[in-house]
Amino acid sequence: MRAAALLLLTGCAQIFGLSSPHPAGDAAAADAVDGQDGHIDLPDAAPGHCVTIADCPTSVCLPSTVCAAETDVAWLSATGTANSLCTMAMPCTSLGSALNTNLPYIRVHGAITQLTSISRDVSIFAEPGGAFSNNNLLINGGNIGLYELELASSCVTTNAGTLTAEHIFVHDCNNVAINAAGALVIDGSRLTKNRNGGIDVQGATFSITNNVIAGNGIGGGGGGSMIGGIRLESTTASPTSKVDFNTVVANNIKSTSSAAGGLYCNITAFTATGNVLAGNLVSGSPTPTYANTGGACMNASSVIQANASLGFVNPVALDFHITASSPLRDTATVAGPGTDLDGESRPFGSAYDIGADEYHP
Repeated sequence: MRAAALLLLTGCAQIFGLSSPHPAGDAAAADAVDGQDGHIDLPDAAPGHCVTIADCPTSVCLPSTVCAAETDVAWLSATGTANSLCTMAMPCTSLGSALNTNLPYIRVHGAITQLTSISRDVSIFAEPGGAFSNNNLLINGGNIGLYELELASSCVTTNAGTLTAEHIFVHDCNNVAINAAGALVIDGSRLTKNRNGGIDVQGATFSITNNVIAGNGIGGGGGGSMIGGIRLESTTASPTSKVDFNTVVANNIKSTSSAAGGLYCNITAFTATGNVLAGNLVSGSPTPTYANTGGACMNASSVIQANASLGFVNPVALDFHITASSPLRDTATVAGPGTDLDGESRPFGSAYDIGADEYHP
């Protein structure tokens, strides 16, 4: 039973089941599972608040659990028209038009291919199936939020500003999935099958939690990328920076000692915790010493091994939820985030589960 539908990651895969972010306090109530459809039954929203987009006439449930006002939302739709209004009644078709409204929120319906760079504060929310497709997203400044958005054959590059990404799905892009020179917060997201790696961070401020980063880099032989799963290029980290409870599996880099197939960071005294770093490759091989880890950072309460047989549901399909028999269950020796990849509560059992997924029957 999972809070999100299983990923179908063949080509331009279908995005997993979506709901707007909700705080850890809602997660326990959200843990009642419907035996009929296998999805979590989310609680009803308190008066004046929201839990999912279905609670909001604007289809925008803010992280504060309040519905966005219609007058604050620019509507962006693949079936809209070329106009500058971007209203609910007359949605526009290009990201540039939506940004030009100067409204704080953008709601995405369908697959949008007309993208442009972003240089101002804005939060972008997707309805189920909402996606940026076939063009890369460039962020040049501002505080940018991406929520529930699929990026299909679209990479994200942040040259400046802050990117906050929650429950996004980046796949099949032709470069690094997330390339962040500015501050980065990414939680509960999936980065898979991206040509040149998962996450490349150049700044000292980052929070990378609850993510599945798998199958990135060209597989086999002398292929691969220079990034692998996660690379932290900075030699310093802010006090709040963390890389915790991620599942980093089956990524492939070229033969180089300046990176690692799984997690590479060269920040002295920095500790990453609760991660799965397994089955990552260097030019198709799991045996080099830096296949899974490299650099000067420490790893605590993590599983680091060449063999990725850890009780995942379906690694071939890049489904890295864990089964009841997984050795990752109840084995973390440190506390983790309050929720997991799917927004389900942590811990569930005697201790936290290692990696992005907390097992729930």
